[in-house]
Amino acid sequence: MNKVKSLFLHIPCQITELNLKITLQNGQSFRWKEASPGVWRGMIRDDVWSFSQDNTTLYCVLHNLRDDAQIPPNVDSRNDYFGAVGENAVEREKLNDNKKVKRFKASHLSIQKSCTNFTDSYVDVKIECDAIKSVEIKPNDITAENSHSEDNTIVASVLNKNRKNNSASNVRKKCVRSSLEQKIDVKNFNTDQKPNPVMCKLLKAECCTNIASNTPATTVSHYLKVIQNYFRLAVDLNLAYKDWCSKDVHFQAAAQKCPGVRLLDQPPVENVFSFICSSNNNISRISGLVEKLCVEFGSLQCEVDGQQWFSFPSIEALAAEGVEQVLRKLAFGYRAAYIHKSARVLLSTGGEAWLAALRDAPLSHCRAQLQTLPGVGPKVADCISLMSLNKLDSIPVDTHVFQIAARLYLPALRSTKSVTERVYRTVAAHFQTLYGPHAGWAHSVLFSADLKKFAS
Repeated sequence: MNKVKSLFLHIPCQITELNLKITLQNGQSFRWKEASPGVWRGMIRDDVWSFSQDNTTLYCVLHNLRDDAQIPPNVDSRNDYFGAVGENAVEREKLNDNKKVKRFKASHLSIQKSCTNFTDSYVDVKIECDAIKSVEIKPNDITAENSHSEDNTIVASVLNKNRKNNSASNVRKKCVRSSLEQKIDVKNFNTDQKPNPVMCKLLKAECCTNIASNTPATTVSHYLKVIQNYFRLAVDLNLAYKDWCSKDVHFQAAAQKCPGVRLLDQPPVENVFSFICSSNNNISRISGLVEKLCVEFGSLQCEVDGQQWFSFPSIEALAAEGVEQVLRKLAFGYRAAYIHKSARVLLSTGGEAWLAALRDAPLSHCRAQLQTLPGVGPKVADCISLMSLNKLDSIPVDTHVFQIAARLYLPALRSTKSVTERVYRTVAAHFQTLYGPHAGWAHSVLFSADLKKFAS
């Protein structure tokens, strides 16, 4: 097939803020593969990405760049730790100033785009953000009307809220930074300039025939937002870990073993059918079934290193006549009927829009509605709620999580042989009480730390 345009980005990101190896392998998503050592390739919606990292930088390649990209409708601002679903207002206020400063310092994003031949020159596009500045202004200078600069691209935040008085002689500090679109500085390097080793690893000659050299700033900004939302990079993970460590001595050990575990924000439709496939299955087999779904009923997006990548099938495709029979031939077993019937139920209730609306519903209602889908029980409903519908206090309790709870937290359950409904509620309630509104994320770190694959 014809080569498509690609885009290379690199984002300052410490490995303690995002650990790709654990985050993409711990059973949240089943569409990621280690294409080569340290390079992870998979899909975010219909986009094919490769990710790699070192201790300070996240390297990203979008292999099928589209100029007409649109921000997914379910992206919102609720991914802030201590935000709308965070801790109490007093704690938020206490941490607010330091958190803003830290985010502004981390907001310098540098983007590199490579030419087809690595021996040629390549363009280095930098999206600059102003450094943190202390600006002397009078107390009444900041109003709702003038809190932004003339071109509406400067974001202002007022610090030092706990001043003793509001006299005109006192000053406030104002943090300012540029928006992504404000300044773009394009610089051509000499012909002897070479990409760094990680860039070479990601951009192999076979898959980068037509690297985009004139991508609009708005398109670049869009894809940065896609990455930010998928990995929930707006959340200060070091702050979250610190909070969870203060509440639980067992989490301290898990944090040392598994730093940088992020909770992915995934498309709900994909997660519904992926976790229906998870019933009585391991991660490797689930990944294989999801791949079969995409190849059989999805659409081809691009080819990278000789492998074709297909989009996740639409609800309509999975609800069509004859799907169950095809899936049974593909060794889905009893899950074939669940997938087909759930697709038909989703179509009758509003499809993706119905799922998206559950993001604003209480967790109990969200779980109950999801369990009206054939093949979706309490654990699968909690997985979908946690990983796709922003219910960060949702606790999926499988046998593995039950064993962790019995061994470390609830010794009274050690004589229990199975996860009954009562046991399920007991385990979930314990973690929700212990960790609070982000209990599901914290529990995912404990789960990852207990997996044999991350023992080293």
